[in-house]
Amino acid sequence: MKKILICQHGGSSNHGCEALARTTLSLIEGLNEPCEVTLYSYRVGDDKKYLADLPQLRIAGLQHLPGRYSVHNITYHVKKRMGKSASRLPITPEFARLVRESDLVIAIGGDNYCYNRGEGYYALDRFIRAQGKPYMLLGCSIEPDDLPRGLAAHLRLFDAITARESITYEALRDHGVICAVPAHDTAFLLPAVEGELPPGFVPGNTVGINVSPLIQRLESKPGITMENYRRLVRHILDTTDMAVALIPHVVWEEGDDRVPLRQLYNEFASTGRVAMVPDGDCRVLKGAIARLRFFIGARTHATIAAYSSGVPTLVVGYSVKARGIARDLFGTEDNYVLPVQSLKTPDDLTAAFDWIAARETEIQERLRAIMPEYSANSAETGKTIARLLGLCRGEGLAEGIERPGLCVGCGACAWRCPAKAISMQPDKEGFTRPVVDRGKCIGCGACRTVCPAGQEAVRGTPDTFCAYSRDEEIRKKSSSGGVFTELAQQVLEREGVVVGAAWDRGTVLRHQAVDSIGGLTALRGAKYVQSDMSSAYPAIAEALEHKRPVLFCGTPCQTAAVERTFGRPEGLLLVDIVCHGVPSPRVLEQYFDEIAQKQGEPVAGIDFRDKSTGWKGYSVTARLRKGGKLTHPASADTYMKLFLADVGLRPSCYRCTTRGRASCADLTLGDFWGANRLFPDKDDDKGLSLVLVHTDAGRRAWEALRENVVFWQADYSAAAGFNPCLDRPVARPQSREQFFAALGKKPMDTLAQELSPRPTGAQKLKTAIRRAIRR
Repeated sequence: MKKILICQHGGSSNHGCEALARTTLSLIEGLNEPCEVTLYSYRVGDDKKYLADLPQLRIAGLQHLPGRYSVHNITYHVKKRMGKSASRLPITPEFARLVRESDLVIAIGGDNYCYNRGEGYYALDRFIRAQGKPYMLLGCSIEPDDLPRGLAAHLRLFDAITARESITYEALRDHGVICAVPAHDTAFLLPAVEGELPPGFVPGNTVGINVSPLIQRLESKPGITMENYRRLVRHILDTTDMAVALIPHVVWEEGDDRVPLRQLYNEFASTGRVAMVPDGDCRVLKGAIARLRFFIGARTHATIAAYSSGVPTLVVGYSVKARGIARDLFGTEDNYVLPVQSLKTPDDLTAAFDWIAARETEIQERLRAIMPEYSANSAETGKTIARLLGLCRGEGLAEGIERPGLCVGCGACAWRCPAKAISMQPDKEGFTRPVVDRGKCIGCGACRTVCPAGQEAVRGTPDTFCAYSRDEEIRKKSSSGGVFTELAQQVLEREGVVVGAAWDRGTVLRHQAVDSIGGLTALRGAKYVQSDMSSAYPAIAEALEHKRPVLFCGTPCQTAAVERTFGRPEGLLLVDIVCHGVPSPRVLEQYFDEIAQKQGEPVAGIDFRDKSTGWKGYSVTARLRKGGKLTHPASADTYMKLFLADVGLRPSCYRCTTRGRASCADLTLGDFWGANRLFPDKDDDKGLSLVLVHTDAGRRAWEALRENVVFWQADYSAAAGFNPCLDRPVARPQSREQFFAALGKKPMDTLAQELSPRPTGAQKLKTAIRRAIRR
């Protein structure tokens, strides 16, 4: 039997919390899997009262939250002032035990992160995460502006987050919270129960009103909110034959809706047309709301009860919750949501209600048409719960796993997998690929959300520049013009982190993070082999968590993987390179082994772009363990011959969808081949960089760099004409399979002679012309 713990539940005297508890339990029961569900509450008495009809739900927790002057509350605020981690909610021994015993923990307090970035819940979330249990946040609404201020980094610890409206979902994805799932609020699934209506309530001809003390605290000037409600009630009574029903939806002591509603009732009760709906469980309250003609609501779940019952509704809102839900339902929040902060005159609410009333039939038809689809999407939460419980094993795997020929080897799926069911292992050609342990896979789909395989998002033609560093030493040590180093130095000067490919022990390529100018030496220079990305993701995550700027540099597919994993949070600059394709590490290993056999000592390192013989006529230099060097012109080097023959590249390289205009990067860097033809007076053969600016973030980074580089505008098409790999992948050679079948059996010199394409006369002439151009 699966054990599920539902937490972050404030108590069912907030009937929105009650609705979430009920509908979450209903979705769990619909899984057809035996489950023991425990609700951990901070108002146990309230839950035993309102949820008494659910004997299958175990209720545990506290009778009430610690008081304002309790030891826990004082300690929390003192630690918060000191910058130390502390939980706003007590982590009791009972709670800790329930977490450890659970198979899944579900936080149904998605609203909590809409206020003050939810910082009071961070310590609780980290505690649950530290127990190694799958952890889900349900029904989340987030102010987008809060995400770059540390909230996005925190939310990445969840295994799944259901975002109940598109504003939140899109913002979460944009900020790299890839565990977000679009699923409407489960309260849309709440059944209504018709109870006895109070005197004065006329079914089908009553306007329901819900007022929250919370919106009063956010009003633009004291008393303006209640004055607007008074004017509205008087307007309804004077100009229509409709009754008015005052409906509370939260009745706990720190925010009891009945307090402002009683003020209205006491003022208008004598008319005989104003009714006060008594408190009841959320189903009974929905039953009353469902029999209204119109509803004006402040509480989110009261308005959801109205929407899901087809009642034309005006929301008096204050946050993204109201805006997002209305936008998803009607295509816009304008006129459907009246921000309480915008109430300036006493008749603002009346005017907004009249707009809704004038469109009664239109709104009813819209709600009637969309609600089946909306409710079906709400049920997606149940599928997410099933995945986290391991009931969907092997489903929803990444495209690069299902179709190995598309896998780029980025390893994002392995890093993201919450069940640790994916490992990166070399295939027979030496390329690392994801291997799934089907017994561990929970089918959560996390790997699919980060996989860049087959993804293509063509943008406009990027701004194109030719540039080089003003620092001659940087330019000399760089493969092209030194622009990468200049970019990286600016990030490091802001106490940031640069993540790029570096040689490990001289011969194995891995992505690593550096935070010093000295560390850039290892990241500089061209490296013609696929790198291991396993260290890149945790390094980026840690830096973003600590709000440090990050520059990531990699191949286009690696950069796409980082973008899909982290989104585009503030402070992350994505840089890709003009990529020919990546050879297998097995090919490079064979190359090094053959050099060691011939020279009698192992290779200690390699420079694929030694510019001592010039930028265009570069050489390949292998450094030997005892200090010697072995240098060949690139055109004569065995490894480079095979590399440029395209026989050793990863299968996905031949169908790359992330280069050029389809790049996911902010900036693309590479060699500006053909510069001597396009700008003959500016090529000194010391190296020129091609710079493509794709995004606003890239533009800001480039503009900040301009004092450190010499640059001029160029034409994208002209640049691509001299560097075909900029826009399209190389073709897959027919001899590729033959090459890998013979690798390790024949010397690489022999393979290069046999498999490197023998140029025709026309091709020789073309090559000679290209060499002349590069000189």
